[in-house]
Amino acid sequence: MGDSNKLLFVLAIATLAACQKTDGGGATGPQGGSAGAGAAAGTGAAAGTGTGATAGADASGGGGMSSAGTGGTGMPAGGAPPQDSACGIGNTAFCATFEEGPSSVRGRGGDLDPELFSAGRIAPQSMSGGEMTVWVGPATIPSCRTGVGPTVLPPDDTLICTPTATIGSSHLMTAVGSQNYGLNSYRIRQPFDFANRTGTIALDVDATMLDGLYGWASVEVTEDPDPTPSFTSYEYGPLPRNALEVQFDFDRCGDNGVSVGRALVFRNYALTQLENSDGDPECFATQLGRLNRVRIRMSQTRLEVLASDFSSDGLTFSEPRVVFAADMSLPFTRGFVHFTAHNHATLKYGYEDAWIVRWDNIGFDGPKIARAREYEVPDSMEAATVTDTRGVNVGYQLGENPRPAPPLVFEGVDLSGVTKATLSLSSYYLNQGGNYGQYTLRYRFNGGEFIDRPLNAGEVSAISTMSQLGAMVQAIDVPLSALQDGTNTLEFATANVPTSYPPAVANIDLVLSTE
Repeated sequence: MGDSNKLLFVLAIATLAACQKTDGGGATGPQGGSAGAGAAAGTGAAAGTGTGATAGADASGGGGMSSAGTGGTGMPAGGAPPQDSACGIGNTAFCATFEEGPSSVRGRGGDLDPELFSAGRIAPQSMSGGEMTVWVGPATIPSCRTGVGPTVLPPDDTLICTPTATIGSSHLMTAVGSQNYGLNSYRIRQPFDFANRTGTIALDVDATMLDGLYGWASVEVTEDPDPTPSFTSYEYGPLPRNALEVQFDFDRCGDNGVSVGRALVFRNYALTQLENSDGDPECFATQLGRLNRVRIRMSQTRLEVLASDFSSDGLTFSEPRVVFAADMSLPFTRGFVHFTAHNHATLKYGYEDAWIVRWDNIGFDGPKIARAREYEVPDSMEAATVTDTRGVNVGYQLGENPRPAPPLVFEGVDLSGVTKATLSLSSYYLNQGGNYGQYTLRYRFNGGEFIDRPLNAGEVSAISTMSQLGAMVQAIDVPLSALQDGTNTLEFATANVPTSYPPAVANIDLVLSTE
């Protein structure tokens, strides 16, 4: 099959599946519904700061269409009014109220503090081909704060906004411009431990899902520091190795409600869908631009999701009630909490150019586990025009020869007391019936020998999954001998991987554990 025919084949399959996801006509839809920053060497991308790193300059990447900035932008001093620093839960291990406003250090996560959060973006149908290397389109945003918008690109698609008439405190707004199964996912770098107990994840979120063809919100807990966990079915996304996903995509609640449509457990990439213990999940009322209060209670063996109807002011909420409950068997007891905004296909189905989700008061309870030392590579931020739309590539294209040139850089790496190093990234490999067991990602640090990392058995199973478009998440163990204190360069190559649609990587973090 020629290159152009291959692309048409992939797009045709994905488009057909997207067309099957509808709100009427009997077709299938959703079920019932820290960061020491890195840079590309020699490119002028600045290094940021964070745990285990020395301070650097602004790392915004210059990709946004707006001038987001971090000061003098209309954010009230200290935010208004003060919020509960415990996020409404006891024994709090982590809590983010966003009252301090935008971070003075910017990374992939825009206004979010890169010491606390790792941001990832992915678009399974825009990973490779033509001008695309994990391509993200523009997002038109509603009012947020002075000096931002109305149209943004990464990293300015992640903004801390001033209070509104319906959300009376500073809060986070995320805008997903990635079309056709795109998502923005934000991983809290601090681990969440629920061994031998029931842990609680707390958040306030605009859980509105006007139509399953547009977008929705979700929460994930992954054992690995995955940047962009998703699922296949109608989203064609990367599968986590071991994880719990709670998707607020239940579309049988009418125009003004939602619930948990899919609660998914992954064990070595194999999926089990949980069923609510009492029939259909209970709907709760939503309204665009207003927050619902959500509590997720989980142990290794039990999941309960509680939610309130929407709040009129974003400050006072009715008591959350159980809307979904199920027994489960998780293969881990410590992991990373993600909050994620999805864009199924807003433009294709006549909505707007992005799906917007607002968040506030995100946290979880203890014990409080120290963060690993983490260092991130900025997005590539390569301008790219696709079908007359100006956007950016956030990924890096790979091939058989070492790339990118110049190499990527992790600054200020501190190896003292480190016992394990992990390279976490999103990746893309063409998956049209190849010999996936031979697919090999090669990487090297500091100009040393390349280390070959073939897809393991679980990853081969994941990339072979029906409705998977080649997008993956990978957590790769790195020999400590490959690293050095201070500056570390990183290059990639591939072997036995088709290059007609070139492989790619994005959302790259180096995670150093000291336990």
